[in-house]
Amino acid sequence: MKSFKEQFIATCDEVWLPVVGFEKEYEVSNFGNVRSLDRDIEYLQKNQYGEVLAVKHLKGKKLTPRHNINGRRRVQLKNKDYYIYRLVVEAFIRPLQDKEEVNHIDGNKENDCLYNLEICSRVENEDHAILLGLNDTFDLSKKVVVNNTLYNSLGEAARNTGISKTILSKALQNNRNYYEGSKYSFQIFDFTKLTKEQQDDVIARTIHQKL
Repeated sequence: MKSFKEQFIATCDEVWLPVVGFEKEYEVSNFGNVRSLDRDIEYLQKNQYGEVLAVKHLKGKKLTPRHNINGRRRVQLKNKDYYIYRLVVEAFIRPLQDKEEVNHIDGNKENDCLYNLEICSRVENEDHAILLGLNDTFDLSKKVVVNNTLYNSLGEAARNTGISKTILSKALQNNRNYYEGSKYSFQIFDFTKLTKEQQDDVIARTIHQKL
């Protein structure tokens, strides 16, 4: 069943405003979506007489967000990544000042709807995370499964895969069983949360790999 806020937002219209700093190229909505605008791009085109100035029309489209290790959504604008929650806040509320942060009120870092965002300080943000129980660190001694191989701890997994314990821990902490980044791509699971059948399968795969 949807929450009251989810039901409320479903009845609202999606409103689009220019992205601060990219007013002629991108827009962001109160639903946390980002889109590019129709625009003409000038470029040099070669022909038999040399180079001539040509114009290419680009049609606007909704951008597909990516996620960082903490689960926050981001989009690429002109070859640089920007967090969507920041784009929403700066377009609909105001630009952030030094040392100001954005808090996700419901604790869901993927929910970048305007109603779920508020400007706060680092201390306020951390206090809110503690209140919601979001700052727990994954037990480094627990058994984990990385790319179908069982390890007795995150430390052992880090040593054998070359992936830092911090990245592995955050992926588990944010329930992101599949992580894809510029440097690492991997699957990870808490072994204790797998079914008995899944655990037996992982153990068999691990033993087979060591033979």
